[in-house]
Amino acid sequence: MINSLQSTVTRRTFLKTTAMSSLALAGPGSFAASLAMPAASTPAAKPVVKTKAGKVRGFVADGVNTFRGIPYGASTAGMNRFIAPKKPEPWTGVRDASQFGPMAFQDPPLKGIYAEVLRGLAPVGPLNMSEDCLCLNVWSPELGVGHNRPVMVWMHPGGVVFWAGNSEWTDGASLSRHHDVVVVSLNHRLGPFGFLYLDEAVGPAYAESGNAGMLDIVAALQWVQVNIAAFGGNPDNVTIFGESGGGWKVSTLLAMPAAQGLFHKAIIEYDILIKGLPREKAAATTTEILGKLEIKDHIVDQLYKIPAAKFQEAAKGQNFVPVVDGSVLPRDPFFPDAPDISKQIPLIIGNNRSEVAYWFLLSSVPDLKDDAALAEYVKGHMGLNDAMAGKAIDLYRRLNPSASRIDTVIGIARAGIRSEIRSVAELKVSKAASTPVFRYEFEWEAPGFDGRYHSSHTFELPFVFDNVDAASQLCGPTPDPRRYDLARNMSGAWAAFAHNGNPSHAGIPEWKPYTLPDRATMLFNYSCQLVNDPDHEERVAFEQLAKESVK
Repeated sequence: MINSLQSTVTRRTFLKTTAMSSLALAGPGSFAASLAMPAASTPAAKPVVKTKAGKVRGFVADGVNTFRGIPYGASTAGMNRFIAPKKPEPWTGVRDASQFGPMAFQDPPLKGIYAEVLRGLAPVGPLNMSEDCLCLNVWSPELGVGHNRPVMVWMHPGGVVFWAGNSEWTDGASLSRHHDVVVVSLNHRLGPFGFLYLDEAVGPAYAESGNAGMLDIVAALQWVQVNIAAFGGNPDNVTIFGESGGGWKVSTLLAMPAAQGLFHKAIIEYDILIKGLPREKAAATTTEILGKLEIKDHIVDQLYKIPAAKFQEAAKGQNFVPVVDGSVLPRDPFFPDAPDISKQIPLIIGNNRSEVAYWFLLSSVPDLKDDAALAEYVKGHMGLNDAMAGKAIDLYRRLNPSASRIDTVIGIARAGIRSEIRSVAELKVSKAASTPVFRYEFEWEAPGFDGRYHSSHTFELPFVFDNVDAASQLCGPTPDPRRYDLARNMSGAWAAFAHNGNPSHAGIPEWKPYTLPDRATMLFNYSCQLVNDPDHEERVAFEQLAKESVK
């Protein structure tokens, strides 16, 4: 059970108070051969693949067949706005698939210092926004039916309001080339166009609107089932993975009936969506937005006439979340337990050691001039009362006597995040003990920016995708060459899991599943270690504090 202390230090709490709100098992070594696999055979310079909607022409880069901007759904503009996606319109001839497709409508996700620290995560061009945004990208070592490579479908970060499926950090070419997998990324509706709940305001014809963006992802997974074999992929071996808002999406898909059977393994890189948005709160958000737009009568007609940019402006500042609408999403993803419908789906789940560091340090460094200011900051940012804030501070200081005040804040938040990860892992294990769950923690600390951001949120992504050269700002002026080994080990673990459901490979220790009481956790750093119950003393102490908070 997720208790009150755990739930108050989730990412959603921080998003409200920082600038980011604008933004078949095999044994160990079974995947070793792929880490040193020879380069794939080089096909024609501009390969053509036939999909159900028509032919697409991509290109080859360093032995990887690359296709960009393939439509997996029709335009969601006009009468298609706010409803479930429709199949893409067929085309004749050969469609160019060398450029990324449009992004969903959104506010600019990265500003100021965020844009510098996370520049490799920013969407790459073209950066035009459109309601005709249902498109995906494919990277594959070899094309044609019968190759049956594992498929890894990436869910981009940014909550459900920002970003896109194309960035330098998350480009799928290296992952595909080095680990013999087919990688897919996608764009889908975001913000009000993907998550505005219109059922109560407009009627049952729009009952699915609060999860239209999630239904887009389902449509993309359906496209994979129908088309990916032609790209060399195996539709019966699909892994979904995502980070931050992408973790929300993976969490939600695990609880969505429409998604079942479309994927076979899952990876959640923090954040987790424990609870979706209740209908009453979603309806209140809708009322507020329609009020700003001065829509009172003939709502259906006006919904299509208002320009998309105006709709986006009216929704600015709203915290959109998948809606527990009783049909598309019939229950909360991980409350009060793990969903039955996905209990046989193996899972990797984890976090970065200092997830919250740049949330605090990038927007504005708090002026924690004394212990009173520290206590007020902990109370305000973590939802704790006076007594619990004081106890949390005293506890962390006892465990870490030399910690600064800001490090104390980060450490208390880290304890809550770890507690959340453990709780979800244990909920999943308790639902089906025979289905493996693997837990990790990413410990590498970025030397760039004088090391002040530690192992912050998103910093694992260049390593997961084996794209560390795209993260030079994190690696600093004299980057350690060991970062390439870490990238190959971490991306290799993700790909090994996609291949056979076990992330173990020759580059890391045997990665045993998470069970009680061992709590095996893989620690990713220049030296990777599997440790049982890491930070045991912290876990026990904060669990006791959490129990006290609910008395």
